Amino acid sequence: VVEMSGTASVQWQVTDLKGAILQSGIQKSGSNNQLIINTQSLDSGMYLLKVQSGNSRSQTQKFVVN
Repeated sequence: VVEMSGTASVQWQVTDLKGAILQSGIQKSGSNNQLIINTQSLDSGMYLLKVQSGNSRSQTQKFVVN
């Protein structure tokens, strides 16, 4: 779960460490400002989540799937 501030729609991508895009989507503004991504289809390992808001501000975070 990623907390989002503001009400803008966001684009998101999950990539492996080599840069291959494994999942992506667009989250429209909602009432709870949370982005929930299902990681069940991902193998164990480290991944990157990039979230970009409508104003072109982006943030990238590493996460681990066990």
